[in-house]
Amino acid sequence: MRISITGPVVTTINSIASHRRQHPDTEYPWDEEDWPATDIGIEELWEALGHATEIRQAAAVLEARLRDLMLTDIQEHGSIVLGPTVYFPKRNTTLEWADPDTSPRAVLSYALKGAGSSHRAVIDRVLEAVRFGPREVRRSWLHAQAALRAGAGDKEEIDEAKWGIDDTFFDRQESDTGPRYVLGSMATGLDRAPKWAKALGHGERRP
Repeated sequence: MRISITGPVVTTINSIASHRRQHPDTEYPWDEEDWPATDIGIEELWEALGHATEIRQAAAVLEARLRDLMLTDIQEHGSIVLGPTVYFPKRNTTLEWADPDTSPRAVLSYALKGAGSSHRAVIDRVLEAVRFGPREVRRSWLHAQAALRAGAGDKEEIDEAKWGIDDTFFDRQESDTGPRYVLGSMATGLDRAPKWAKALGHGERRP
């Protein structure tokens, strides 16, 4: 007989979502008395896993549809600030190496700069065993290193150093799959958020 666990799955998902909205930086506080309890049977766990997987897949389809509709609205009426986020049309691009032959080595060399004279041999050995693409590189770490090495310059100089790293190692190319534009978003509180977005309130569009 099929075990009915759809209700508990949906209830638990709603509870987790509510917690994430209220406490985005903390883990969900599982309680021993909450469903799914640690003493439920394997068949119920298996069925619940199936439902959770179906919900995740369905949510991804819904999310894509909502993004498409928001993008259509924004392309017609203009970029908009909603809550702490600005939404705008963004070119659909992929991150590629600036030079596939030399950029991987250059990134590792940059990361190991100052680590000693033997780092070239280490890079050679690593690249013999490992292949990695630009999306595996922690660009935020590279940006932080660039800012640190830029010294005590003004904000404009530091930003130029940070984003200059991208121009050195990476290249953005038009994606050969999907639409030309996708829905872009950025927190208006970020330093790199556009000035026009910082000046807008909730529900206001770019002039």
